Amino acid sequence: MTRVRTRVDLINKKVLELYNKPKEGDVYIIANKAWDGWVKIGMALDAEDRLHSYQTSSPHRDYVLIHKEFFIDRRRAEAQAHLEASKVASEHNSEWFKLDNYTAILILKGLDKAVPDEVKRLTGAFHPKDEHGYYK
Repeated sequence: MTRVRTRVDLINKKVLELYNKPKEGDVYIIANKAWDGWVKIGMALDAEDRLHSYQTSSPHRDYVLIHKEFFIDRRRAEAQAHLEASKVASEHNSEWFKLDNYTAILILKGLDKAVPDEVKRLTGAFHPKDEHGYYK
């Protein structure tokens, strides 16, 4: 039994590593009428797939995907969204915020989609610097 458990733990660890490998994906807003006025802001490779997994925990299948945005770095975007939502929500608990849908959507739409390294690389392409670090 211990050997099987060790193998299962190893497989679970590998699956988690594979899931976490890609940085890109969706940051989404999900709501359920059972918790009126609350929204969940989360991240996933695919928001619709995440919605389906939520539905399995509800006998009424009443979770609703309010909005989603694609990001190159979903973890960074989700962290930004949580920070912004916590500033305006009347309450919050982990990834759940007491916030109206419209405000939550505005938060996602307002997130920075730029990837810092990419911006830096592209800026350098248009403004090359000399050997002293000055723009040419």
